[in-house]
Amino acid sequence: MSNRHPLLEISDEEADYLDSIFNPQFHGEVRLEMNEAAGQLTVNWFDSSPMSHSIFNIETHADKAWLSSFTRLHEENVKNKLLADSGKKLELENQHLKEQVAALNRKIFGTSSEQSTPSPTNEAVIDNNLSSGLERAINPQDKKPKLIVSNAGRKALPANLPRERVEYKLPPEKQFCECCSGKLHEFGEELTEKLNVIPAQFKVTQHVRKKYLCRHCDKFTMAEGPKSLIPGSSYASPEFLATIATNRFQLSLPYCRQEASFNQAGLPFNRTTLANLMISSADKMTALYEVMKDELRSQHIIHADETSFQVLKEVGRPPQSTSYLWQYRSGSQATNKIVVFEYQPTRSGNHPTNFLAVDENGFKGYLCTVGYAGYNKIPGVVRVGCMAHIRRKFDEVRITAIVTDQNGLS
Repeated sequence: MSNRHPLLEISDEEADYLDSIFNPQFHGEVRLEMNEAAGQLTVNWFDSSPMSHSIFNIETHADKAWLSSFTRLHEENVKNKLLADSGKKLELENQHLKEQVAALNRKIFGTSSEQSTPSPTNEAVIDNNLSSGLERAINPQDKKPKLIVSNAGRKALPANLPRERVEYKLPPEKQFCECCSGKLHEFGEELTEKLNVIPAQFKVTQHVRKKYLCRHCDKFTMAEGPKSLIPGSSYASPEFLATIATNRFQLSLPYCRQEASFNQAGLPFNRTTLANLMISSADKMTALYEVMKDELRSQHIIHADETSFQVLKEVGRPPQSTSYLWQYRSGSQATNKIVVFEYQPTRSGNHPTNFLAVDENGFKGYLCTVGYAGYNKIPGVVRVGCMAHIRRKFDEVRITAIVTDQNGLS
């Protein structure tokens, strides 16, 4: 009996059919089983004695008529069970695909903001961008909704900016009343401030070093001038290098656009020259970069992240290769706030390990990162999660559920 087990639940029609053949009053408990070794359907019933039982082999029963009917009923029941299970599975898959479509539509048509206003009807009104966006696409004559701006109103211009006062007065011949020709007397003024822009100006500073010669021994000497960060470059003034670096790395202005801007001003610079100046400047500031890294590793909290980008004309790698820029920065409460970038050709977890755990005096504090497992290799640190990324996942689930419900997908 160890190789026998009950079949799938039989239908009521099958049960009635069995009861018409096997009477529980005479046969006791009756159940249908499958002998897998023999591949036979059997009816197993227990007599009045719990230890006695009998087996009735259906497939060898002489009455082929009821055997055919029972087999047909059983096959239909099993088929219906399989169809029901398959239907439930397809329904779950369909629901999952609908949720994915809703999430994708929200990324395309919805807002990227994760802010929400808590209210009793929050779930009923929040993020209706998908349906409203489609309605506006169908009915373009509808007016755009007005944006609600917090802290609305024009702000005063900074007080530290220099002011130039320009007064406007009536000429003497117009300082008479138009009604009674009486003389007009000044009693106040109306002040309006407008911001003016002084365009950037370029000038060439000529550093002239006087030469001296001793007429008795013909010894030559020359006056000292300012030290240059990049010797041999006539362009490399500190102000000029700072302008290129600020435009490129803070304002994200490519060298090609800087080239066009300089050319408009009549300066014959090309993007290759600008790029080489930044490369040379970076080489000169390597010592400062190492000092910043040491200061950052001495702090208690560091935020780390990595982002992918492409590097063109890199030696030994095709242009389509994915490279990574790793960022490390201080916590918001740090006294000396530092941001350090490091380029690496891959996303290997060895890179943050080599950066933070250089020796026994490496970083030993809290490391705030995303869930990337590559940071797990760093010894002696306490990993903490990024709440912005955690919140984003909850927001995606919340918005997907709301959009799904609004569009009747659930």
